[in-house]
Amino acid sequence: GSMSLLAPPGAIVRVWFPENETVLQPGPKFRPALILDVATKTDGSREALVAYGTSQRNEQYGLGEFVLPARFTNSLKYDTRFCLKKRLWLPLTLEYFGSSGRQPKPEPFPEVLIGFFSDAAKEIGLITQ
Repeated sequence: GSMSLLAPPGAIVRVWFPENETVLQPGPKFRPALILDVATKTDGSREALVAYGTSQRNEQYGLGEFVLPARFTNSLKYDTRFCLKKRLWLPLTLEYFGSSGRQPKPEPFPEVLIGFFSDAAKEIGLITQ
């Protein structure tokens, strides 16, 4: 059976983020993403809501975006900009979350930087307090 993949909300994971939000298929780059939420569907399969991450153009960012400096993490090689507006529900499967048949271990969000996340989330109404 499918091993149960880990997707703790707030964690930094890697995912084959789809290039096109209308065609749900794994994209070409295994990129960092943030788990925002997890849901179990009626058929028992699980999905994760992930926010897009990129190491490109980190000097400029817009609403709902923040940069996570790599030095505060173990799993990021480069400073990474997360875009909370660009988020998708993806099947919690190795097809999306695995590489070479296994899932890289999710890394908890660095507590010292949680303000970056909550400020960006408030900017776009993802959280209200």
